[in-house]
Amino acid sequence: CTNLKSLVLTGNELGGELPVVVANLQSLQRFDVSFNRFQGELPRDIFAAWRNARVIDISGNNFQGLTPSLDLETHTSLTYFSMAENNFHGM
Repeated sequence: CTNLKSLVLTGNELGGELPVVVANLQSLQRFDVSFNRFQGELPRDIFAAWRNARVIDISGNNFQGLTPSLDLETHTSLTYFSMAENNFHGM
């Protein structure tokens, strides 16, 4: 499923940890899991493979731990990014 371009699961009350396999979706252009009940820590480099992403929205969940890193120099197509309403700390 490496050709998946859009994964939108907004507002479905999904819970548990986000499967780490989503970090391997290199063709992803839109990733939106906002306003669910996902929790746990995300790998620091979860966004690294999504160089073509235009939208990344993980807001409104219960993710915690260190803030995942995002290199804006390699994510030149990104138009919207939100991690609001989670429990991240540090950089």
